[in-house]
Formats: sequence, C-alpha cells, structure tokens
Amino acid sequence: MIRRLICTILALLFLWAITLVVPRMIVASFRRSVVPAPIAAIAGYREAYAGSETLHGVARALVHDRPMLVAVGEGGLILTNDEGNHLWARQESPGRSELYAVTGGPAGFVAVGSGGFAAQSADGIGWHPVKTGVHGTLTAIAASRDRYVTIGPAGMASSADGRTWVSADVPQDANLMAITYAGDLFVAVGEGVSAVSSDGVDWRLCQVADGAVLQSLGHSPTLGFIAGGTDGMLLRSRDGCRWAPLSPVPDVTIRAVLAVPEGIVAAGTGGVIGIAWPGKAWQEGASDARYNLESLTRADDRIVAVGTGGVILSSVDGRRWQTERRSAGQPMLGAIFNGRFTAVGGGGSILTSTDGENWTRRVPATRRALWALAPHDNGLIAVGSRGQIMMSRDGVLWSTRFSGSRADLLGVAAFRRQMIAVGQNGTILTSPDGDAWTPRRAADPVAPRRATSLALWAVTNARDYAVAVGENGLIVVSRDGTTWKTLPPLTHQDLLAVMADGNEAVAVGSDGIILRTADGDTWTQEASGTGEKLCAVAYWKSTVFATGSGGTILTSTAPGQWTARASGTRSTLCAATAGEDVLVALGYSGAISHSHDGGVTWEATALPVREGYWLARADGDVIASGAALDQGSMGAARSPVVGISAPVSGDGYWLATRDGHVHVVGGVQDFGGAVDLRPGQEIVGIDHTPSGLGYRLLANDGAIFCFGNAHCDLPSSPGSPVEKPVARAVDLISAPVGEGYAVLYADGSVRAFGSMKYMGDATATLAGRGGDGRPAANALSMALPLHGKGYWILADDGSVTGLGSAPTFAPGDAAPAPRKSDNLPRRPVSIAARADGQGVWIAMSDGRVIDRSPPPVPGQ
Repeated sequence: MIRRLICTILALLFLWAITLVVPRMIVASFRRSVVPAPIAAIAGYREAYAGSETLHGVARALVHDRPMLVAVGEGGLILTNDEGNHLWARQESPGRSELYAVTGGPAGFVAVGSGGFAAQSADGIGWHPVKTGVHGTLTAIAASRDRYVTIGPAGMASSADGRTWVSADVPQDANLMAITYAGDLFVAVGEGVSAVSSDGVDWRLCQVADGAVLQSLGHSPTLGFIAGGTDGMLLRSRDGCRWAPLSPVPDVTIRAVLAVPEGIVAAGTGGVIGIAWPGKAWQEGASDARYNLESLTRADDRIVAVGTGGVILSSVDGRRWQTERRSAGQPMLGAIFNGRFTAVGGGGSILTSTDGENWTRRVPATRRALWALAPHDNGLIAVGSRGQIMMSRDGVLWSTRFSGSRADLLGVAAFRRQMIAVGQNGTILTSPDGDAWTPRRAADPVAPRRATSLALWAVTNARDYAVAVGENGLIVVSRDGTTWKTLPPLTHQDLLAVMADGNEAVAVGSDGIILRTADGDTWTQEASGTGEKLCAVAYWKSTVFATGSGGTILTSTAPGQWTARASGTRSTLCAATAGEDVLVALGYSGAISHSHDGGVTWEATALPVREGYWLARADGDVIASGAALDQGSMGAARSPVVGISAPVSGDGYWLATRDGHVHVVGGVQDFGGAVDLRPGQEIVGIDHTPSGLGYRLLANDGAIFCFGNAHCDLPSSPGSPVEKPVARAVDLISAPVGEGYAVLYADGSVRAFGSMKYMGDATATLAGRGGDGRPAANALSMALPLHGKGYWILADDGSVTGLGSAPTFAPGDAAPAPRKSDNLPRRPVSIAARADGQGVWIAMSDGRVIDRSPPPVPGQ
C-alpha cells in the first residue's frame, strides 16, 4: 500500500515536471525557429530621371592624329570619347538646340540640328555656333575630303570649312532624310527617292520603289551603298541610283546601318540591333537597349551605337553588345489628367499625382518604353515599344494586353466606343475592349494605292472625327475609326503631337511647326516664333499650350497667336497635360514645369531621385526597402546565399549560393552557375555586367566564373598588382562601363582588370591598426559609386576606406557587437553605394542598415 502510494506520488511529480519543462522547451525551440537567418549581402537601387537625353548621332574622326568619338543629342548635348578608354565626357554646348547628326571632316567635327543650327569644333572639345542659312531642321550630315554637306526637310547646305555655309534648295523639293559620302560620291536617300552628287552642289534625283521611306544610309566596300527604312526595309546600290532589295528586318524601322566585315549592322526602333547579310537570316544581337537606337559608327576597336535615353552601346562583332553609357534616367513621354495626373515613359515608368507637383511611382508591369496614354470608358490605356499595351482602371494597378503587332505603338486615343493605337510603319489598330485588336489601313501620301509606312506619332479624338499625325507631315483622318483618309501634306516636318478640344485640333512638330483645324479636313499653318522641336500639346479651358526641346513652352488663346513662356528649364518637355487649375509639362531629364495662372508663368522642379536596397539573408529570403521593389525570395537551397546582384532596371535580382548556384528572382535572365567547383573552393560574391546581360562569380581562391556577356580573360588595369595575393578573395565589383571588374581580398588588396580603373587598396590602412604588424581588421565587401571615380572597402570592424574620390568613414555604430539574448550577433557583412555617389549603406548581420554619408557642407 505504501509502495503504491510512493509510486503514485512519483508519477504525479514526473507529470508535474513534464508540464513545467516541456512548454519551456517548446517555447525555446519556437524562439530558435523564428530567429531569422543572418543577412549575407546588400544590393542598392537607384530610380532617377536625370540624364535621359536622347543621343541622335555619333561620329569618329582623327584629332591631332588621335581617334576621337563624338555623340550629340537633346538640348545641345555633346559627349566625347578618346578611343580606348570607353569613358564619355560631357562638353559645353554653344546652344540649346537639339542636335540630330554629327560628322568628322576636313575642319574637324560639325554637328547640325533644329532651326538650321550647326556647331563646329576642331578638337571635339571647344564648340562654336555657326549659321547654315537653312531655316529648318537639319537631320543628317556627311563630309568628303574637302566639303561638308547637310540636309533636312527644309533644305540643304554645303561648306568647305564648317563655318561658312551656302544654302540650297533640295532638288525637286524631295524629302531627303539621310546622307553619306563614299567612292567620290555623295548619296542621299529619303521618301521614295535618292539623290547623287559628285561635289555636294549639283544633284541628280533618282526614284526608289513606291512607298519606300529610307531613313538611314551607309556604305560597304563589297555591297556598295546600303539604305534602311520603315518596315525593316534594306536596300543596296552600286551607284546610289539603282537599288535592289535585301532581306528585311521584321517589325522595325531601321534608323542606322553600318557595314562591317561580318555583314551589315542595322539598328532601330525598340532597341533592335543585329547583323544582316544577303542570303542569310537576320541575326538579332543581345543588348539592353529599351528605346530606339539612332546612330552607328565604327571605331578602331569596336562598333558604337547611340540612342534614346542617352544609352551608348559597343560591340566587337555586332552580335554581343556592352553598355558604355547607361540610360541614367527614364524620360517621361506622355501625360494625361483624368481626375488625377498620370504620366508614362521610358523603362515602363508610370507616375501618378493629385496636384501635378508631387508624384508617386507605380509598379510597372513592363520594362518597355510607354509612349502614350489615354482615358477610356473603363479607365486608362497606355501603349509602347514592340506592340506593348497596358490597361488600368485606376492608374495604380496595370495589366498587359496583346496587340498582335511588334511595331512600336506611339499614340493612343478613345473614339466612338473603340480604342485607337497608332505607331511605327503606319500602324493603326482598333479595339472595342483592349483585348482584340484589328489592323487598319491609311494610304501613303505619295503612292495612294499602298498603305503608308510612315510612322504615326500621335492620335486624338475630336467630337466628330479622330486624327493621327506623323512623319513628314502625315495627317490621316477618320469619322468612324475604321476607315482612314490621308490628307495632302502641308509640310515635310514631322508632326509629333496632336490634341483636340471639341471639334478643334492642334498639331505640333519639328522646327516649331504648328497646324490647326476646325473640322479635321482643312488645316492652317500658324507661326510659332520658334525653330525648336515641339513634341507635346494640350488644352486648358480656352488656352492651348505646346512644349518641346530646350524647355520651350508656347501658349495661345486665339488661332495664329502664340507667345513664348519661360519654363525655368532647358530640358526637353515631351509630356504635357492640364488639370483643373494647373498646367504640367514633364521632361526627358526629370524636369517638371507647372503653371497656376493659365500658362503665363511657370515654375520648374525636378522629380526626386529615389533609392532603396535589397537585403539577402543566408536562407534566400530577400527584404526590399525604399524604392527597390520586392520581386520575391529564393526557394529552399542546399547552400547558404553569399551574394545578391541587381541590374539597373531593378526588375529582378540574382542570388548566388556558396556551392556556385545562381538563383533567378523576378525579370532577370538565367545565365547559369559554377556547379563544378574544386574541393575547398567556395563562391563568395556575384556582380552583373553594366548591361545586365551577364554576371561574374568570385571564388574564395580568386577564381572568376563568367556567364552571359561577361568576360573573364581580361588584362590587368594600369597600376594594378599582377600577382594574386595570399589572402582569400572576398568580393568583386564590375566596371561601370565596358568590360572590367575588380577583386577584393581579405587583407584589403585589390586587383583590377579590363576597363576597371585601379585606384589603390586598403592594405596599409587595415594593417596599420595592429600593433604587431598583423592586420587588425579584415576586408569584407566592396562598392562602386555611380560615377565610377572611386570605390569603398568595408572592413569587419565597421570602418569604410574610400579610394579615389570616395570618402572614408569611421566604424561608429557599424562596429560589431556581441549577441544579446536570442538575437543574432551584430556585425558588418556587406556594403552598397548610395545614389548620390558620396555615401554608402552598410548591411549588418542582424538586418540593420546603417547610412554613411559625408556631413552637409555649411551654407548649402
């Protein structure tokens, strides 16, 4: 009996112990399970709009027996490059006029542009304005050994020295759009014609195939003259007069052609670029261009392409393209007010605003350029590159539709219960619901039995008609949206924008051209008082306002009366709209001008630079912060994450694991991983190439693995150590342009390769902290500012050593700290550059991110 009582008591004590201990064990286990994995790496993101000026032309010439490249574009933008370094420098422009073309000749470089403006430079650095005598846009220029010749819709001019010009009328009022010189012959091409001249003064006109609109021209030693144009047309000619077709490039307008040993490099709308050759299929190259490519030239060591967004690409063979200059910003291309302001632009940018001054970025469903948007019965519709169509009910959430076309769609409107989209190659599409689209036809103004292949840049709806406008003064009108009538052209200038109010419509375009109609059929030209390009027009009550290049803003309260207004900016303004009490114009470089008094006075502001970052945990979880968008996390992995890399577009990222695998998250490409590592070899870092079309992996022994368009076999940069250090490799960064990278080692040493500039290391700095000569700190991570004029090295004591122009920062609160309770120990693990190029983010293992920036300068 006593024994049974004792057993019962012991059993009760055991049960009591279980009830006391087990819950604590469960809680402890739960706490351990919810403690997150440590942070392994950080990647920065910068969303900005400045620096997005279009580059229209590029050329090469010898300056003091040294080759130089010059690129020109929006707002008088001039960039130069000494061949071999792949770095482009901005030069002071003598004017704000848009520059469309540049060439090298007997007296150096000459660039031409809007309003007949030209600029001449003997060395590419100092530029001087000159008058050509042509009162209109000059779109192309070529040079022989003793003469320059420039052409445009309004005329042509020639010069022996680039300073004194003699203007002349275009033969038979032909619309010539491109010119070149080769084989002792000037050749020009355009709308249905070509012209040849031995001296650039006396010209012979030749007919080309009906409907041919040729916009680019080059010369091949084997094929002769090569011309490209709308509908992907490619032609060749031995004499510049008789032309034979080559296989066309599908769904693209060819804006530039260049002969190379591998074939014909052709570039054009939508960022399309590749190689063509008689009898062979078109081979599209790999590039990150998201906008149009406008011009090509051949340097001694590479092919160079430039385009909208300010992008500069280069290639050795015309197939694989590297980024030499990123499109730093996202140009705003269209805007409307529909109870709220909405604007769209490059890279799929979508912004909304309630007041026209403070703008919110919306998550894009595309990275393609969006050229225009319009309201319809159920919300908003936007159109863009390669047939892109987006729809939204509220301007916040957007979804993609299929148009059935790969042509760039440049304008959109809603008319009589249907949507109308227009674009390159004369494209007209209509749809009742945005889902099913039907192609429509507009006759060519020169060959009426053919459908036009001229680009339609904009469309709008009046009360009784819809009207679309485009290249070479093209105007097409419809009373039902289905049948379109082509009007006789009033001008050769491109019409870039059109807007209607009631039954009145106003169209604007290059050279300050303005046309107005009260019924859609009869149009009258009005004097604008400017030669600048006008690329947007909008109504506000009884006022019409037009905006364009150089920050141009014009207002009109009555037909034929236009007044220039001070916009407060020199940026090109190609998106304009009006709200209830504010007029808004948005620019290519983040500039915004707004007016609260009907367009009389304007105030300029700028879209702010927004930045953010992604933190990658060792278990593959990714945390997005700031402007960086959450693209998701990695699934379960057998090996811990050691690095994260995100391209400039911010539409995804790569996560590298220690065993060499690369995991793709979001809209980036999968280029593979280093799956065959040697025993003891571990991956420690990853970084993408400037184009985002490849990446490199770094192993702890300093080995580099290259994927996509990344190159491994690159020479050491000048001044960089050649021998590999004994210390283990810990991180790598890619050069901001070209092909290059740098490797960081634990002792603070740095080795640079290719186009990556070597700017020193941190070995002395880190070693100097130990009393016995041994390093008191180890290097962990490396970061490069946007301008690429320095780099930072993060050490495990939290200090940041700046080299080149990068400032140095003390450890401060980035110093390591011991573990507290059940939390992770806090130690620095990775570094990323801030958007301003002056500061950094330091990622700590416990998830904290510490901002390190120089103190503000007093008085600023």
